[in-house]
Amino acid sequence: MKNISVPTTKKEIRSFLGLTSYYREYVPNFASLVLPLTELTKNRVPNIIPWNEAAEQAFTKLKVQLVKAPSLYTPNLSKPYQLDTDASATAIGVCLSQNDEKDKQNPIAFFSKKLTETQTRWATIEREAYAVIEALKRFGSEIEVISEGEKKAPNDVSQVRVSRKRLNRNNFTNNAPF
Repeated sequence: MKNISVPTTKKEIRSFLGLTSYYREYVPNFASLVLPLTELTKNRVPNIIPWNEAAEQAFTKLKVQLVKAPSLYTPNLSKPYQLDTDASATAIGVCLSQNDEKDKQNPIAFFSKKLTETQTRWATIEREAYAVIEALKRFGSEIEVISEGEKKAPNDVSQVRVSRKRLNRNNFTNNAPF
């Protein structure tokens, strides 16, 4: 992995992204990390790609992350799970973990997903809720959820209603009392 050369065409970038995507569960915030590279695979970009600083940083950081990927722990079925979620302007990231005997949090799996153009325009609270929903779909619902987003409730009740409408479009049953 250390010796992979910089891709020069869309085909080479797609090949690199395909290889690294196989290991995405070992790389925290994988979707955010590869965003500059996936942008270079779009139709508007010429086949001989214009390599830039953002792509170089993403390429280098991804190679480093894959070489030093964290150890994932085997889950203990008798202990509760924790789900740490976060949402940026462009992607969501999730870590499924459990605490050990010393109360140290041990990662079991990672999950990340690039947001669509429409989702990037959602309010922060909506992106955070979407991260939780996608994580629960992937890992199940018997999990304690810890979100890194804003801890305060929205001031505008209409914002919550819009949030429910958007989230309900994702076929998630929301039994919230609002």
